[in-house]
Amino acid sequence: MKRELEMDHLVVPNKFKVGCKVAGFQVHEFLQLFVDHYSLIDNHFDDKSAFSLATKSFYFIREEFGLEGETMPNTMTRQDKDKGVGFVRRMVKLATNRNYSFSQRRNKSKVLTGQLFELFSKGVELKDTVYLDEFNFIKLNKDIRFQCILTGASPVELLNAIMQYVDMPNHLARFHLEKFIFNPVLGFFIRVMDGYGNIRDSDYLDSEEYAEFIWSLQELPKQFYFYRNLEDRIEIYQEWLGKFLEENRF
Repeated sequence: MKRELEMDHLVVPNKFKVGCKVAGFQVHEFLQLFVDHYSLIDNHFDDKSAFSLATKSFYFIREEFGLEGETMPNTMTRQDKDKGVGFVRRMVKLATNRNYSFSQRRNKSKVLTGQLFELFSKGVELKDTVYLDEFNFIKLNKDIRFQCILTGASPVELLNAIMQYVDMPNHLARFHLEKFIFNPVLGFFIRVMDGYGNIRDSDYLDSEEYAEFIWSLQELPKQFYFYRNLEDRIEIYQEWLGKFLEENRF
């Protein structure tokens, strides 16, 4: 099912704002961490890392949101295209080289990624920065910009789609009813909630308000046990979370 996304500026869904708020980090901090973990070479292997989750997220969301369009026009020559094919082959060969660890492969791939980007970005206007507001912005690496050039998706479209997939009431309802479905975006988000990336506010995590939130969260499955339908559970969790945030100033 294709869904329309804003292409010109970032639109932060309320459910994403809520997710970041209860997790203890800022919207732009999470988006920057996510972008920093997007890695071209991770398309060719899966080590269950945060890099893999961030990279696989593009392919997870592209069908529903119709992210792929016409390849962005460039001024590549036939010789450039042949070079590009050679770089891709080298990337695949590096990805499958088990003489190197996954992290070593990522580090070594940066040169190839840079070469691919330089070739494919000829004549393409694609800024390396997306602004959330006048104070906060997300810096885009060459990996994600190359993917956007290749598929015709804009960085704004991609980031807006990413934010649509963080929905705490939905996640909690599925988790508590054992109806969980694979979602690499949420998987990345949960890792950050668990401390990965070190962007959580330590004062917030040590506060009484947060301790109260965690205790209430643990009580949810018992409190609403008899709501066995997924949609009912999602709705009741949304109401509970909204009421909790209203009554407790985080």
